[in-house]
Amino acid sequence: MKRLFRHLRLSLLLIIGASLQLAAQSLAQQSTPSLWNFAVRAGLHVGATTPVPTPRALDHIYVWYPHLNPMIQLSASRRLQADSPWSISAGITIEKKGMEATTRVKDMQAAIISDSPYAGSADEEYSGLFTGDNNTLIRLGYLTVPLQAVYHTLSDRLLLRGGIYASLLLESTFKVIIDGTMVYDDPLLGVDQLELRQLDFSDKIKGADFGLVVGADYYFTERLGAFADVTFGLLPVTGSDFRAIPYAMHNVFACVGFTYRFGR
Repeated sequence: MKRLFRHLRLSLLLIIGASLQLAAQSLAQQSTPSLWNFAVRAGLHVGATTPVPTPRALDHIYVWYPHLNPMIQLSASRRLQADSPWSISAGITIEKKGMEATTRVKDMQAAIISDSPYAGSADEEYSGLFTGDNNTLIRLGYLTVPLQAVYHTLSDRLLLRGGIYASLLLESTFKVIIDGTMVYDDPLLGVDQLELRQLDFSDKIKGADFGLVVGADYYFTERLGAFADVTFGLLPVTGSDFRAIPYAMHNVFACVGFTYRFGR
């Protein structure tokens, strides 16, 4: 009987020891974040495709309409080590960027097709100084891949991000309406009064964009949170052969929205 009790006590101790070991392993797994995390983000871009820096010829901004530009992104991130606060994140984004603005410019260098009988080819652009009002409408659609370094803090509730992005153009609209006076460089063309002249430069937008992105995610719960990003395009949206507007125009946008993460 004593031998039986000894065997029972030994078995019970082994069971308790194994249970404690499993509990410790489970607790360690819960306290150590997963190496891989996945997130979905949805939000709205607000900003402008604008000359950088602001040209001196810009005399007045009458109005600026920030279009509602939706975006949706799926991203994956991997920690450098299980206990590291740093991770690398990559994603794929479908997004819109656009705006509409009405401004007044004074003595802005420009190049347009002239209606003068002294003009040569019907498709040839002639340079000069334009003074007057203009309305600019830009709508751009991109497939974007961001690559960012991420710093995790506040018990993984706050994520600080920074990196680069590359975008492939999916669609473009770039239209301008001008109303003012054009003084051509060629004296034969003289002065032209342009009344609500409509210009379409949609085919002048480059097929790709590249730039910088910084942002942050804050999670209210373990999985649901909000985010904010700022992106700055390093490449002009138009090519070097675009002479109608002689300024390098860049995509400068902020984005806010909600995020949901998987894993951990």
